[in-house]
Amino acid sequence: MARLTALLGSPRNGGNTDTLLEKALDAARASGAQIDKIVLNDLNIRPCQECGGCLEKGLCVIKDDMAVVYKALEEADNVLVASPIFFANVSAQTKTMIDRMQCFWVRKYLLHKKKNSKKRSGTFIACGGFKKKSFFNCAEKVIDAFFKVQDIDYIEGFFAGGVDAIGDILKQEKMLKRAYDLGKKLVEP
Repeated sequence: MARLTALLGSPRNGGNTDTLLEKALDAARASGAQIDKIVLNDLNIRPCQECGGCLEKGLCVIKDDMAVVYKALEEADNVLVASPIFFANVSAQTKTMIDRMQCFWVRKYLLHKKKNSKKRSGTFIACGGFKKKSFFNCAEKVIDAFFKVQDIDYIEGFFAGGVDAIGDILKQEKMLKRAYDLGKKLVEP
């Protein structure tokens, strides 16, 4: 059974981003995946302090709820990140979590510690008010770097543009189906 870690970076539970994420998770559940959904806004995660505490062992020295995220990511077979787009990038909740992956970067690139031996895949769902694909480019580069530092193959991004107001996504049947299909693709061999 595949284990999927889903990271919701929206500050709004039940909003457009969460709705698309849930569609993807419905498909993953239907395929038999075990789901670990983490709502980043519900956690107490401090920003990276660039303190150098991770330089010796590749472990973050800040004691907060990021420990839950680290554990889920290390145990995951696949990872799905969902974030609204704010000012052409991921939300502050998502970016704070990603910045705290500095210890993984240190572990991989400075300490040359053994990487995760499982072949893992990841994907990204993003919602924003603008319809142009280029509006999502910056966020996608951040997510790609997030996956690379964990040796996760970034298979696909899904960018839902033109959805700004709460509930806009519910009027977009094609987008809802695409999110479902993406969740299925992520966990099936």
